[in-house]
Amino acid sequence: MAEKSFYEDKIKPNLKKIEEYRSKGLSNNKIAELLGVSKTAFYKYINKGGELGDSVKKGDERFALSVESAAFRLACGYDIKYKEREFEYVKGKKVLKKVVEKVKHVLPNPVIQIFMLKNLMPEKYKDNPENKKEEKPVIWNEEKTYITEEEEKEYRLRRAKGIKDNKNEDF
Repeated sequence: MAEKSFYEDKIKPNLKKIEEYRSKGLSNNKIAELLGVSKTAFYKYINKGGELGDSVKKGDERFALSVESAAFRLACGYDIKYKEREFEYVKGKKVLKKVVEKVKHVLPNPVIQIFMLKNLMPEKYKDNPENKKEEKPVIWNEEKTYITEEEEKEYRLRRAKGIKDNKNEDF
């Protein structure tokens, strides 16, 4: 009877386990350690492709989906249902009065929302879009209102000529 190869002895029987480990976010190094396989051998078999490569890819896809699902849930907010027990004391003994079902709402996380929008729709939500028109700088005038540079020049010119502003009678 022929001896089993290293792959058939250590890797092949654990393909489902390897996929499960990867779906939970474990690194290839950690999986190799858990299986009692050298990292070099483990990577060699992954790079060959075949069943091990497929198991690692499937596990990675499951992990990505679970992270995506968790991020979506955090971005949108969610409700947590729980039961709260109310007690009362009768003749010195603690007695269950009633069980109340309650709902706690977890608010959406704006940081996750921004992250997801920038990554899912980068052409619309990136920080510096190329098609964004250049805006003129806005400054304060003496009346503490926002004006553009051109309006500021016109305002100073009118003021220098002694022309009163129809908004303010006083300078």
